[in-house]
Order: sequence, then C-alpha cells, then structure tokens
Amino acid sequence: MKTQFSFSQAVEGYLLAAKFPPSLALNDPGLFPSLSRKFQDFIDDDPPIEGITPHRVEEFLAAQSVSKKTILNYHIGLSALWTWAVNEGWPPIISCIGSSG
Repeated sequence: MKTQFSFSQAVEGYLLAAKFPPSLALNDPGLFPSLSRKFQDFIDDDPPIEGITPHRVEEFLAAQSVSKKTILNYHIGLSALWTWAVNEGWPPIISCIGSSG
C-alpha cells in the first residue's frame, strides 16, 4: 500500500524543511502560509497532494482577485511546494505548475 500525503502534510513538511522558503524571498515571509491556507480553503478539502490536478491549480489562480504580480507570487509558492515534494521523493505527483501565462 502506497503512502499518500495530504496537501496539509505537504505544506507542513515544506515549512519544516525550509524555515523560510528561498523561492519566496519576496519581502513577505508570511506569504506562503497565507497562500497555502487560501488554496486549501479553495479546494475545500485536504486531498492527497498527488491527486491535485493542474486544472485545479489553474482554477485557483484564475479565481483570485489580486494583481498579476500577486498571481505570479502564488504561482511561485505553489511551484516551490510541488518541486520540494518531488525532490523529497514523495509518491508520484502530477506537476501542477507549468508556465504562468
């Protein structure tokens, strides 16, 4: 039986591994925790991270009423989370983050 990690477990591991995510050195160390809460509220659940599709991430980004710069920051934050999980060797994870059109 393969181990599945929920989105919240991935966030917790990521924050423990990178006390200040270097990819988010955007003068706002509170950005990632806030972003992860917004995304989890949007998905209205705590699904296994490997089950979150690129389409779901795109829906989240499209639903935000924020500046283009903030959308880019959200994209960077979610990309950093997925990249970290893949580098940690977590179960197969769909790459949710492509180019940020």
